[in-house]
Amino acid sequence: MTIRIPIFSIFSFLFLLKSSTQFSEDTVKFSVSEDAPINTIIGRLDPILGYSYRLSRGNSKIRFDDQTLEFSISSPLDRESENAIDMLIITSPPSIIHVLIDILDVNDNAPKFPMDVQVSILDSLLVPSILFQKVEIPETAPIGFRVQISGATDPDQAQNGTIGKYELVETLQNIGDTSTPFRVVESDGFVFLEVTGKLDREERELYAMRMTATDEGSPELSSSCLLNIIILDINDNPPDFQIRSLTIHWNGLPNTQLFHLNATDLDSGENGHLTYRILPGPHHDYFGITDENILVTQVSSSLGFMSYLFNNTKCLPRCDVTVEARDSGSPSLAATLDIVVLVEYGNEHEPNINIR
Repeated sequence: MTIRIPIFSIFSFLFLLKSSTQFSEDTVKFSVSEDAPINTIIGRLDPILGYSYRLSRGNSKIRFDDQTLEFSISSPLDRESENAIDMLIITSPPSIIHVLIDILDVNDNAPKFPMDVQVSILDSLLVPSILFQKVEIPETAPIGFRVQISGATDPDQAQNGTIGKYELVETLQNIGDTSTPFRVVESDGFVFLEVTGKLDREERELYAMRMTATDEGSPELSSSCLLNIIILDINDNPPDFQIRSLTIHWNGLPNTQLFHLNATDLDSGENGHLTYRILPGPHHDYFGITDENILVTQVSSSLGFMSYLFNNTKCLPRCDVTVEARDSGSPSLAATLDIVVLVEYGNEHEPNINIR
């Protein structure tokens, strides 16, 4: 039995076989540093005799020479905006070459603090172009207390983009201060300001500090922002009369201003706002306190008042009264002043005050 195959079919099969062996699809990889200058040769394709090459898909930053088969830089590279470039070359006879160019990182970006940090109330006194962060810490914060702050970021890669350290330096250091009660620490990807020493708002209520972030690149790059650390007042100081008791010699005249109450409080705001009252006692009805915080007698008639005193011999020859000063903090704190009023009937001179 004889099988006859048409000559045309044999030639078609041989042509397809030849074509399939010639067609290929390859990938070629190059790499170049992002700071390489324009016209730097990145790499070159290995030519195949009898083949021609043309660019099918290119990139504006890379030039392909179809005669030398070289790839070179035509415009500046930036890994942070484009970390790899994919190009496509087609040959004749037909084949496809994928060209992948990796852009290698250099440490060309300094750490950067976020733009949405709060602006300090003191920014008009400092350089406007420097970023500010306002941090509030209660004066009772113990050592180890932490408050989260905005840290820096770095768009570079690997060590170049790693923040290696933070440093704090005072910009308005008080004379005699040798240490700062704060440090910057990182934990679980967050940045914190940590208290390392005792705080007291009554001694110091503002720390102006420069925080510098430095990356681990080579060479190292750094940037800074300003921290205004405000120490918040806590009601930790009671009112203070400066004395515990005093004696007033009084001539018994009515409506007499006996003593101006002038206690002080080192706290601020409501914590330092004082109100006065006379505490209950055997003689507290004889006296009052004006809106100007002056201790006065209560009776408008001299005869009526002296008659009242003589009929209530507990107040002769002396009256004892205790005045309380209380702040408006929470919880409020108070102090007392014991006042002895020596009544001298018939003495028309001004009151005489003796402080003990």
